[in-house]
Amino acid sequence: MARRRLVGFSGWWPNGFMENHLGYDMKTGLGRLPAIAPREQSKRGASLSSNASSLAKTPADRVAQVPEVRQSVVPAQAFALIEVGACVVGLSRLSTNGLEFVRPILVYRQGRAVEPVGTMQTFNAFYAEEQHSVTGRVRLMYAPGAFEDEPKAGEVLGWVDAADLQVYDQRNCH
Repeated sequence: MARRRLVGFSGWWPNGFMENHLGYDMKTGLGRLPAIAPREQSKRGASLSSNASSLAKTPADRVAQVPEVRQSVVPAQAFALIEVGACVVGLSRLSTNGLEFVRPILVYRQGRAVEPVGTMQTFNAFYAEEQHSVTGRVRLMYAPGAFEDEPKAGEVLGWVDAADLQVYDQRNCH
């Protein structure tokens, strides 16, 4: 019994299924790119060049014809999402002088306010009440403290940028 020698799938499939249907060229080993419509030469309705002249002659030319990727109109979210009820503190570091904020943390009266009311002065823990969907600012409420001795517990501090906050575990929220 004679064995068939397989050179490629195009010889094995009698109807050229792999080449025609799937768009895979067995001779070059590359996938076929879809035909790309040429762009208009001007906005006044200039005629389009023929699609046949824009087809690639070699596989190296096909790579150059990949259509450009357009950026989405909606920008990606530029702030971190913080859950409602999460325990947060101001972003701080330990220095030779003790605990200090990395940068001044601005506090706003409203989520969309332009002018800050002041800066955060305390290293206490806060609960995140809500996050503004546009600015990413978080409304902070004072946490009760380790022994529930915080006199301002339950009061609202204001709105702070999410980038200026560090999320802690709930068990450490004091």
